[in-house]
Amino acid sequence: MSTLYVDTITEKTSGNGVAIADLVPAAGSVVQVKQAVKTDTQSIATAFGFTQISDLTVNITPSLPNSTFVITASVLCGSSYFSYGFLIYKDGVDIGPKGDAENNNTRFTFGGTTYDANSGHEDEECRMETYTYLYQSTAPAGTPIEFDIYGAPYSATYPLQINRSASSSTSSSRIRGTSSLTVMEIAQ
Repeated sequence: MSTLYVDTITEKTSGNGVAIADLVPAAGSVVQVKQAVKTDTQSIATAFGFTQISDLTVNITPSLPNSTFVITASVLCGSSYFSYGFLIYKDGVDIGPKGDAENNNTRFTFGGTTYDANSGHEDEECRMETYTYLYQSTAPAGTPIEFDIYGAPYSATYPLQINRSASSSTSSSRIRGTSSLTVMEIAQ
């Protein structure tokens, strides 16, 4: 192996940039980052019938074969009662880990529970549910991948609200926020 030492590299033709062929990123370095941000609201009312959250989709084309992807989902949600959950999908298939299946518990990747001992203020709460997952791809470089987040409430009577509380109040004390899905390709 040879080592090249230089102080300056100057473009042959101004404005074309300098390309270094066959540059391989160091293992563990971030190759690319893509993000989707959802700013509008969505109501999901199918009891644990997981529904895709619109606008939380990241399309990424791996630069390298067999890349690892860091997937971080942050979903602002409200529900007036009981639990809700989220799943991570890749190309239409659920890929995220889930909690164990004990008795009749519903399994999902991440989520939460809204229950304030019937204090009457459950519908005014919003929570940011965040989850990070490492996904090892077997896709060759150049193969497009689509990552999505799906959500569901415990009951159709208590819909899962995305980017808002369960309350339909338009008072300035009620918040509206954003949710995001960020995907980073990591060199191996």
